[in-house]
Amino acid sequence: MGQFHFHDRFSKTMGMVLGEIKASFAPAKGSIRILDLPAGAGRLTDSLRAEGFSVVSADINRVRGDYVFADMNSPLPFENETFDVVVSLEGIEHILNPSRFVSEVSRMTKRGGTIILTTPNISCFYSRLMFMCTGNFFQFWPTQRFVNVAREETFDYGHATPLSWQQIAFLFENQGVTLTKLTGNKTKRRLFLPLYAPFMLAGFFWSKSRFRRGKKTIHASPYDSDYYDKAERFSFSRAAMLSRNIIMVFRKR
Repeated sequence: MGQFHFHDRFSKTMGMVLGEIKASFAPAKGSIRILDLPAGAGRLTDSLRAEGFSVVSADINRVRGDYVFADMNSPLPFENETFDVVVSLEGIEHILNPSRFVSEVSRMTKRGGTIILTTPNISCFYSRLMFMCTGNFFQFWPTQRFVNVAREETFDYGHATPLSWQQIAFLFENQGVTLTKLTGNKTKRRLFLPLYAPFMLAGFFWSKSRFRRGKKTIHASPYDSDYYDKAERFSFSRAAMLSRNIIMVFRKR
């Protein structure tokens, strides 16, 4: 395929992820091995390497000669527990089987290691408003996904799979990987905040009631997990409600 979809610039999201990695791993950067997948144009890779980190870049595009070929729709070409940190910026929405991708990323991460994943935030109130009016989430308009008409073996589907941060956290939790931090980049459509306010208030009490009733059943079962507490705690954070893109930090148990 000749066309791949990525931004050839250092974005605000990349800057936030770079800051997260520097804050957590700078003292041990010489011994930290990082995977950048999908690497896109390599802007985050370059910044991490400039800070002294060892980075393996992987993607299906051929823009740089040092990239490892890795199709996120297929099994990934790395051994178990290879990386201390796996970073996946704006990638999971481009694939058709996110559950398999989460399993592969979890497999490649060392025990105690970190996974940082970003994706468009379909849970933000602007996206909810768009879905209510059009039936499509923000950043997932039909023309933003691409049909593999020629049945190419390697293909970039664009924004094909909208996932809420709760869904992604659930998929990782089932792989023994726990959400530890949720942040986001810029607020989308600040001028709509007065419109969102009554829905935020109604949603807060509605959600609290649902979580309270639901967790009584969960905690009475043998399948207890802090996923449910995290889902409740982060649901009404500024990042979850208002940010354009969500940034999730996980730790592999």
